[in-house]
Amino acid sequence: MDDNKEKILNLKIGNSLCNNNCIFCADGEKKKQSLIPKKELFSTLKKWREKTDCLVFCGSDPTLNPYLCDTIKEAKKLKYSEIRLITNGRLLSYFNFAKKIVESGLTEICISFHGSCPAIQDAQTRIPGSFSQTFNACQNLSVLKSSHKFKWYINYTFNKLNAADFYDFFKMILSFDGLNGFNIAAVMPQGLALKYFDIVVPNYSELGKIFKRSINRLNKTPALKKRMSDVGFRVTGLPFCVMKNCEYYVNDYRDQYILKNPRNKKIKTLYGALDRQRLIGAYCKSCYYYNTCPGVWKEYTKRRGWKEFKPIKNEEFRKNN
Repeated sequence: MDDNKEKILNLKIGNSLCNNNCIFCADGEKKKQSLIPKKELFSTLKKWREKTDCLVFCGSDPTLNPYLCDTIKEAKKLKYSEIRLITNGRLLSYFNFAKKIVESGLTEICISFHGSCPAIQDAQTRIPGSFSQTFNACQNLSVLKSSHKFKWYINYTFNKLNAADFYDFFKMILSFDGLNGFNIAAVMPQGLALKYFDIVVPNYSELGKIFKRSINRLNKTPALKKRMSDVGFRVTGLPFCVMKNCEYYVNDYRDQYILKNPRNKKIKTLYGALDRQRLIGAYCKSCYYYNTCPGVWKEYTKRRGWKEFKPIKNEEFRKNN
């Protein structure tokens, strides 16, 4: 992409710390690192401001960094137009902390949430009580949204442990006031998800079927159907063929995220890094979506093969659209 201003700086300030221990974590088992000095963070923000006006605080959970609020304020001072935060939300369950974070200058918050009840959520995070805190965080954001200007989203890792819960989870999050969007991300077979592959990675075709059944079921309730129209939602990580008749919801990773660890001079784009881990099958050339499909993870195809992925022919596309 030629225009650097369209790139997004993904700044890892989480110090490799996380108060969850998700069994599907793409980062794998983390080792604690020393805290990045505030001065160094500010310097990075200033340097990259000439290249982008969109910033994302991430990895592993940035709310555990004591400099987070100060760094958000500095980004606002430098006039970043978009300042985003990705978090499991557990510390945002404390209303005063959530309010402080929002008032620091964030424009967008994305909460990682993966189950409609403690048994399902906590089985994935492997931390008892994580459901209650993340749920309370969502409630706090709903309250704050009524008096503060920001957007907030929920990110859901669609996997073997929560697949059967998808309808109930989707129905639950539609009850949160002010929610701007819902991203359903099929589990990536890397990090801990690769280590526990048989436990957390289902057949992607099955995820597609569950998604479509849930959408159809929600659409049968007028109030839920209306609420769904107000909340944008997309599915990432699944190819078009397993989402047949629901292809509209398929998203990919084509935003030009820049992955930046202030300690590491090496720069890479998120899409470039992920694209190298995905494949397009031999039969995919006959698919209508051949040129736009995000493909399938290499590690997935090594274990499951290609039999479940059937090309969508041109005539099928015309019939269904």
